[in-house]
Amino acid sequence: SLLFSVSRLALLTPRSLEILHLVEPAVDLLVIGSGKTVERIPPDVRRWMQEFGVVPEVATTRTACATFNFMVQEQRSVAGILFPSQPNFADWDEQKFLSQAGF
Repeated sequence: SLLFSVSRLALLTPRSLEILHLVEPAVDLLVIGSGKTVERIPPDVRRWMQEFGVVPEVATTRTACATFNFMVQEQRSVAGILFPSQPNFADWDEQKFLSQAGF
C-alpha cells in the first residue's frame, strides 16, 4: 500500500506514476477507481502508460476494488489507484457547499 497526494483522476500525471518503475515484477495492469463515476484518463497519462506497456482499467471505485482483488487472486501483476467515492476534503469548498444546501 502506498499513499500519494493525487486527490482525483483529473490530477493524475505521468510523474505521479513514476513509482511504478520500482515495482517488481513490472505492473502489467493498472486498475483505477475514479470515484462514483467512470472518468477518462488524462491524455498525457494514457500516452505514458502506452509507452511503458501498462494497461489501464478504469471503473467506479467500488468496481475497481473488486477487479483489483480478482486480479491479485489470479496472480496478475497489478497495481491499483483508488480515488474516494466521497468528496475529498482537500478539495472542500465550504461556501459552495453551503450555497448549494440553501444556506
